[in-house]
Amino acid sequence: MPLTTPFPTQDPGGIPIEATRRALGGMVVQSAAGVHRAGVFPSGAGALVTGRPSMAYDISPFQAATSRKLGGVEFVTNDGVATVPTDAAPTANSRIDVIYVLCRYNVYADSVNVPTFGVARGAAAPSPVKPTLPEGALELATAVVTSADTTTATVVITQTAQFTAMAGGVVNVRNSAQLDAWAPANGGRAFRMDNSVEYVRVRGAWVATDTGEIIINPNGGWSALQALSVRVRNGMASLNGRLDAGSGATVNGFQLPAEARPAVERVTSVMTSSNLVQTLIIQPTGNVVFFNLSLPASDYRMASVPPWPVTY
Repeated sequence: MPLTTPFPTQDPGGIPIEATRRALGGMVVQSAAGVHRAGVFPSGAGALVTGRPSMAYDISPFQAATSRKLGGVEFVTNDGVATVPTDAAPTANSRIDVIYVLCRYNVYADSVNVPTFGVARGAAAPSPVKPTLPEGALELATAVVTSADTTTATVVITQTAQFTAMAGGVVNVRNSAQLDAWAPANGGRAFRMDNSVEYVRVRGAWVATDTGEIIINPNGGWSALQALSVRVRNGMASLNGRLDAGSGATVNGFQLPAEARPAVERVTSVMTSSNLVQTLIIQPTGNVVFFNLSLPASDYRMASVPPWPVTY
């Protein structure tokens, strides 16, 4: 592809919109496939969209990168509280409103060259379906409007705007589903807001940089639990604490959380309080089992288990 007009330029004719969008695109994170991540730049914990005592929504100030067309981005800012109207509530059932922002350009057959807010309204139904947004629109929030609502102050509004970041930055995601949906190149980083854990992209998968101590609740058969936990740091998991077996008979193992499971089965050993060795099997399913509990009742020291790499 030939070089485009640089940004900035001294060309008296200015810079074509596509050249500007492509130049700006280098500033925003991209997926491994080279698709720019449109979204809001994090700037606080407050709600972006809220209800009001009328059939309209208030939109708080924000800064965002949208992508009107693939191959580039445009930056848009809302510098004050904006109000966008919606229709009256349906006479029966419920509908889903999606509040969005869209950068419009004549070159894309729009009638204006300014950004606008909008509300896409779904059809009313007993189980309403989320409506489709215009091409290039950035979703800010969704709202479920029931037939009983006379203002948006009573509707259930969910903040659904995805977050973005500058190139090389950490992308905030709300939960595991959003983390799984974001697939940057290896080395990309993301922060899960629901569990406060940062992840790094390794071999096409997410690995926690440090989960902190995750408490494990063993299955039945243990007479005492002494601070048993697992921790994942930079792709390596480690067990800590002790388990107290009430007898030397059959004792169930326990289950590891998904982020701490090994890629292949690992067979290791654990020391008892009387310095005897017990075989321990850590399975890819997350099951941790004792191979042969023929030893007398004893404490099992989990801190003696060597760390293992988690599933990539």
